[in-house]
Amino acid sequence: MEFFTPDCRYWAVGLTGDGSLERYWMQGREEITAYLSENCTRTDPGRLTYTPLHVAEDDKGTVLVECTTDAWFSIGHHYQNQGVYVFDCDESHRIVEMRPFYDWGPVAAHRAATGWSGMPES
Repeated sequence: MEFFTPDCRYWAVGLTGDGSLERYWMQGREEITAYLSENCTRTDPGRLTYTPLHVAEDDKGTVLVECTTDAWFSIGHHYQNQGVYVFDCDESHRIVEMRPFYDWGPVAAHRAATGWSGMPES
């Protein structure tokens, strides 16, 4: 996350009150870091693994990373998913925008099981 620009954007996913998932943009390295670290703090130490499967980049600064996620949470919930993370970078190779694409079923189940909606505070 140190490669995020201070004003980078992230296409976050949150669980709404009716149990459906909703996308929204968040902006700023500190806000994005807090959002993403929520899962890290809820996992059992050493039991969060991202395994890269494929990495590709174009000549315009976009990097795609396909990976699997495997995480065990302290409440006993096991989360597994596979997806693609798209990073748009500036000329200094710093991330200006990040968009994750993964299976939503495991995300919704994970959010329901852990009690963390991922939605912005209102």
